[in-house]
Amino acid sequence: LGAEASHSIDHDLGPWPARTTVGLQLRRDTIRVGLFDSVARSATATVRDDAIRQSQAGLYAQTALELSPTLRAVLGLRLDRLQAQVDAISLPANGGSASATQGSPKLTLVWTATPRTELFVNVGRGFHSNDARGMTATVDPRSGAAVDAVPGLVPITGAEIGLRTQAVAGLQSSVALWGLRSASELVYVGDAGGTEASQGSHRRGIEFSNRWQPMPWLLVDADLALSRARLDDGSRIPNA
Repeated sequence: LGAEASHSIDHDLGPWPARTTVGLQLRRDTIRVGLFDSVARSATATVRDDAIRQSQAGLYAQTALELSPTLRAVLGLRLDRLQAQVDAISLPANGGSASATQGSPKLTLVWTATPRTELFVNVGRGFHSNDARGMTATVDPRSGAAVDAVPGLVPITGAEIGLRTQAVAGLQSSVALWGLRSASELVYVGDAGGTEASQGSHRRGIEFSNRWQPMPWLLVDADLALSRARLDDGSRIPNA
């Protein structure tokens, strides 16, 4: 279940026209998830069996400023809260509740170079969320060894610089160079039913997007994305 509400107002911020939006996002998930050993598609043993209830709330605000006829800025701030309740049916020691909270500032600058072309820069902080079972885990379900719980939200800092243009009639194109740095990578190990924590990571890449409408009844999308993802020690990131 989910819900979202937002409200926008037009106003002046000093000498600059501005538009401010505030909003709230809510989400609730309830899931029963298990991992079982099997032979010929028949379950022979339970690795782990869990009932999970997870709630997320996000409160955000952003203000768009017209700094000049050719330059505008968007400043934003977001606060996220994750709450997880795990009923570890097969291994009660891995049950319990956990939560995580994070604030994420963001900034966008857009310069209109020509009436049909603009340059943009985005910087900000975000996150990736981890498996709720890892947030409350204390015991490896396979080996019985003690394990450390993982954080629910892991901060990610990102930036991109790019160009958007409609210089060619009927064609919208954009190209952007981007980079992301994550505080840590956590990988869910399916065979073990656990979560493995590892070091931080960095990603970078380029995206080239095109939307062409040569005729009123024909629309063509053509996109190219190249990226490189590595852990901080230079090794590859599992499942990246």
